[in-house]
Amino acid sequence: MPKSLQLLALLAACTSQPRVDRPAELASCQLISKSGDELARCLVLKYSWRAESAGPAKAQWQWQLDSIRRDHEVQAALVLAAQQLAADSLRRARERRDAIAAARKDSLERWIDSTYNDCVTAAVAWWQKQKMDSFTDDFAAFKKRRDPCDSTHNRLRRRAGLDLLPPQ
Repeated sequence: MPKSLQLLALLAACTSQPRVDRPAELASCQLISKSGDELARCLVLKYSWRAESAGPAKAQWQWQLDSIRRDHEVQAALVLAAQQLAADSLRRARERRDAIAAARKDSLERWIDSTYNDCVTAAVAWWQKQKMDSFTDDFAAFKKRRDPCDSTHNRLRRRAGLDLLPPQ
């Protein structure tokens, strides 16, 4: 074998580096790296990459991580906004329901009190007519006429869930 060919074979054997799977090394470091700096450090220390060749991988990895973080923040903001909208809607519905219930209760209370007042007014009118007709002041007869008003009034208030009025 000619000497030049031997020299060429020796030179090729000394200068050629073993074929490495750079994408696999990059993927391996990406699994354990939380930033571009950590990725570059891993590639340089673990796989002996030169800093110049780790730089583009570092920048691309950091960009990818930042993009994921931004997308996550946008999604989280959308979820929070939807939850807040649902909570606000529920709160408004509760307030509306409570206002309607309060208005109904108030209306019912006014009707019950009005009915009671009409009943007592009728008892007073009867009593005054009795006083005029018989010239007597029979309060017991008036009370007997008013007692059904009181019991009906209290029964209606109890059924409506209202506080009972103190006896008069």
